[in-house]
Amino acid sequence: MAQQLAERPADEHFSTMQEFLASAKESKDTSTELTVDTNTIQFAADDDTFGITLAAAGDGIFPMTRHALEKANRILGYDLNLLKRLTTKTVINSLNELWDARNTMRGKTKVLLQTKNNTAIIRDIREESYNLAFDYDYYSMLNEFMPNGMKPAIPTINKQPTDKPALFRGDRDAMCFFSTEKDNGGNADLGGLRMGLLAWNSEVQNRSIGYEQMIFREMCGNFLIWDYQAGTKKRKYHTQGDSNFANFYRDTRRYLTEMDDKLNPDMTKVMEDAMRKPFTAQNGKYNQETKEQAIDKLREIFKQRMSKGFATDIVEATTLPQNANQTGDPELSFWTISNGLTWAGKNSKFASDIESAARMAGDVLTLSTKP
Repeated sequence: MAQQLAERPADEHFSTMQEFLASAKESKDTSTELTVDTNTIQFAADDDTFGITLAAAGDGIFPMTRHALEKANRILGYDLNLLKRLTTKTVINSLNELWDARNTMRGKTKVLLQTKNNTAIIRDIREESYNLAFDYDYYSMLNEFMPNGMKPAIPTINKQPTDKPALFRGDRDAMCFFSTEKDNGGNADLGGLRMGLLAWNSEVQNRSIGYEQMIFREMCGNFLIWDYQAGTKKRKYHTQGDSNFANFYRDTRRYLTEMDDKLNPDMTKVMEDAMRKPFTAQNGKYNQETKEQAIDKLREIFKQRMSKGFATDIVEATTLPQNANQTGDPELSFWTISNGLTWAGKNSKFASDIESAARMAGDVLTLSTKP
């Protein structure tokens, strides 16, 4: 039980697309989705295993991943911390009582099992209407049809905290960032911009499948996701129709073959203007007072999404040479804050946090266009 109660495991970070696809293929080959009657599900435990019993999958107790345990807990409203404080018998009795009294997840449900070394573990419990799209099918297609010259994005100058490309698979989703090989537009003072593509999927019921254009900044290896142009973001929810994803894959292939990898001049102009627009008082001069102003402003903009510690990391990251304005003042501009945001976000062990920081950086750029 201790392993299941541990924190969410870090995403696996791959060195090559071949390694990423090999991991995705193993996941597909070893995973089985079952439709079960929820009334047959019972929580159980023995000396070595905590999980649930599934009549449809045979005898025994099937352990659950941390994600699957969290999913069940959202249905039950149980405090996971109690699992460490109460006896196993008390925990099992409580969970089964709550499961019998649940208000949702009645009737049929789908369970995703993965079997390795003759041991099956539950990766997810999801709605019967959920349609599974394996990472291997999606990313193999992307790898085949990706435009020439567009590869997994990797820092080329400041290779910190790692020099691995942005290829991630975790317990709840997969995420890859691709970019063109060369700077393809924009003012040189912007630090070398490349058009890129973010592609995501989830084999468990955690998020949609989709892709979106993004910008990769060579100078610092930062990812900027900015919904500047309409139509650059496409997604499909796993609970919608078209269970084999054929139409989505077809449209994605068409998008890749027609993709324009050149930066829009209007887009780069917004960035150039953001370089000159102060984020704080004193014309964006960096000192203790304006540092606190920037921290407070970030927390006001992003509310509960922005902790004080993260905001502090962002503002302090603006002082790094690769994140600073190449033309000098203002030191605290909308542009340097955007770069500090994406730089700080890269320190996470989860690709979803890197994505979130990249989207917030885009939000800061959008705010720079407001009076």
